[in-house]
Amino acid sequence: MITIRQPRLPGMDKPVAELAACFQSKSRLPDQDLIQLTAAARAAGSRWDAIAAACGIQNYQDLAGVVDWGTGETGADLLFSATQHAVKQLTGSQRRYPPLTWRCSVCGQQVTDRAASGRPVHVEHGHAPGCARLARDQAADDDWRREQIPRLILHSEPAVGPLQRHWLRERIEDDCPRCGWHGYFHHYFATVDEDWAAAICDDCYADLHPGVTVTVKFFSVRFGNGEPFVVIRQRDRSDHDYPDIGHFPDTGQQMTWQLWWEHTSKLVEEAHGGADEDIAEISRAEAEQITARLAARNWPPDAARLPWVASAYPR
Repeated sequence: MITIRQPRLPGMDKPVAELAACFQSKSRLPDQDLIQLTAAARAAGSRWDAIAAACGIQNYQDLAGVVDWGTGETGADLLFSATQHAVKQLTGSQRRYPPLTWRCSVCGQQVTDRAASGRPVHVEHGHAPGCARLARDQAADDDWRREQIPRLILHSEPAVGPLQRHWLRERIEDDCPRCGWHGYFHHYFATVDEDWAAAICDDCYADLHPGVTVTVKFFSVRFGNGEPFVVIRQRDRSDHDYPDIGHFPDTGQQMTWQLWWEHTSKLVEEAHGGADEDIAEISRAEAEQITARLAARNWPPDAARLPWVASAYPR
């Protein structure tokens, strides 16, 4: 399985060098120092994957003796989650995933990291409008994707107008910039107007394909009379009807605290005797109200403008 990694900027700044020295010598890194050094490294322009690579972090064992905790499949995820854990321990935050912040040296604004990887315009929140650093980093990410992603393709199907689907050599992990899906792309990428920088998931391919009918439903999830804390988006596709098998139902995707959509088992549990939560079908407008509340509760205002937060289903 391949994980999409962002391009790395050249050089190693002082905070990264200090972090790398601690991990190489297996020196204990107090929570405060981990937070300060990772924030300084991010402010100086290093991406999480570049910091983790400099520190030699590839798996959980690489954290041993230096920091207490970290989860994820990549070095960037491990370091990111370890830093979140340090913030939680130091501040007593009640959030499971406390935000990580740093000040942009170009626009001067406090920036919040939403994830360890992803397109900069989608995972760094709080930059000033027109920030030159954000624009530079996003342009580098676009260029890298246009160069690297075609190398992951086994073969391509005939185009349908501007839309084309491509078979992957193996499963990859990435984000869909159209609908906000985060997770595994098992078999396909799709492009519109041959733009590899904005390659989309197979569900979005179905949305845009003139020969596929997609039916979308939304559901709220709550405990008792409490406020809904999750919204589920379920796409049913006409091309998921198979001879001798019948209709292959969509399990649904839920909007998470991290502001991305990922698979959920809640609708399956409800269909087989009931989930622990109360699940009810709602309108698209109600779904978008829930996602907006998730964004407002946890993230800077520009997070609410993510395409898949502002619209629970791509238009």
